[in-house]
Amino acid sequence: MNYSTAGGGRRKIRRASKIIGTVCAAALVGLYVLGATLGSDSEQRQKISRAVEENNQLRSELTAKDERINELEEEVRQLKAELEAIPTPAPTPYQPEPTAEPAPAETESINSPRE
Repeated sequence: MNYSTAGGGRRKIRRASKIIGTVCAAALVGLYVLGATLGSDSEQRQKISRAVEENNQLRSELTAKDERINELEEEVRQLKAELEAIPTPAPTPYQPEPTAEPAPAETESINSPRE
């Protein structure tokens, strides 16, 4: 009797081992994909959390800078108002006359303690 063709046990064992091997490989691939998906989801959550935190920080900095700009603009308005309130001298319609040259002081009548 030929056991290789009579629906023997060797074929069933090979077939069963191939099926078990394929199922294990599929399970490992499934676990890898599941782990990668969950792991990347966690990384994405951390990235989103960091981005939201940075966004809030930038918004607070922007608010502080806007307040500082408003303060400076108000100061500029006040300084312009003060500058406009200062009277400007009227220009003279003629050229001023030249001043006389200074005359030397008399030094003969001064007694020096060094002499």
